[in-house]
Amino acid sequence: MGVRREPSLRPSLPIGSIIPGPALLEQYDSTTLVPSDWTARVDEFFKIEPRATPS
Repeated sequence: MGVRREPSLRPSLPIGSIIPGPALLEQYDSTTLVPSDWTARVDEFFKIEPRATPS
């Protein structure tokens, strides 16, 4: 299983988006890795909220 690349700027991800890991979220000034068994949600301020997936 490879790592998905999502759009490079956080504002290009719609509010409420849930990105399952593994994923690499790139932005002009940062990179966020979402590991396997984690998800990332885009909140109303376009911040990335990583969360561990319960096992």
